[in-house]
Amino acid sequence: MFDHGLNWERQEDGAILYQRTPSDPTFIIDERALGQILRFRFLIPLMSCVTLLPAVTLGVVAGHGHVSFAVPIGAFLLGAALFYAYFRSAERRIKRILAGARRSVQAPEPYKTPRDARSWNTLEDGSVHYWSRTMPRPVVLTAQQFAAIGNENTHVLVSFLVSLIVLALTDGYRWVGDINNGTAIAILMAVLSFNALFIARVRRKRHAMLHALPAVPSDTKVQPPLSVVQRLSVVASVLRRKVAGASVLMLMVLGCASLFGIFASGLTLIQLNEGVAFYWGKRSSLPMGPTVPAGAFLASSLLAAWIASAVVARIRWKA
Repeated sequence: MFDHGLNWERQEDGAILYQRTPSDPTFIIDERALGQILRFRFLIPLMSCVTLLPAVTLGVVAGHGHVSFAVPIGAFLLGAALFYAYFRSAERRIKRILAGARRSVQAPEPYKTPRDARSWNTLEDGSVHYWSRTMPRPVVLTAQQFAAIGNENTHVLVSFLVSLIVLALTDGYRWVGDINNGTAIAILMAVLSFNALFIARVRRKRHAMLHALPAVPSDTKVQPPLSVVQRLSVVASVLRRKVAGASVLMLMVLGCASLFGIFASGLTLIQLNEGVAFYWGKRSSLPMGPTVPAGAFLASSLLAAWIASAVVARIRWKA
């Protein structure tokens, strides 16, 4: 459990100092109130993306002439109205929570990057106890070596995102006939090979560096890192609990957005399979293949399943 956030700080006695903005007063709240406030804050950017996604999807369809531009404009205005309504509702709920809280003359300390986590711990001299997923034991790193690991992870993420863009463009050009299947497969194999070699190089270099470092003392605080499956399970469990505690209106909006996303992306995939060409903007712009609508269909399906499981959990909790 972290003891510090962007605008809150946990005291030694367990009390939590919370401040909405730097110009607002500081309040003393408990763990339950902080959880409710953070849940409302967390869902605000999620709502902004979910409510505007249908307008983006319909904008692509309208650009090809299948529907009037009034449809995506109307979807955008409706999504903006729903987002604003939720934003105002969240602000009112936060104000009601803080209305009964005591004020404090002490403000939270400015937020800094946490010095400790499950698999790493920063010491006073700047060295770091770090336990990599590929190592059977934790090792001692300098601050520069630990920063180099973070930079390498960033490079891997950038390579992955650039590869997705290349594959999406390749997929689009293949669907409109500008390149054949052989060329598309060659590009796919080249992209996959590049990423595999790049990741292998990073892992080999990191493993050699970590293997040569000294082991940490037996009384270290670091623990073995969670696997990818364990991390996804924890994130899904936390998100399910947050959505299960949301309002009925919030669940209805998310459910309608997921169903609309399934319908819109599924219809786009069917039309692409029938030979209808979609473009990002005018006809001379970049073509859109099935990668984006397939991803939207998968995301909408996962969101629908997530909402359904949250509703079931809420019904069981109330029962």
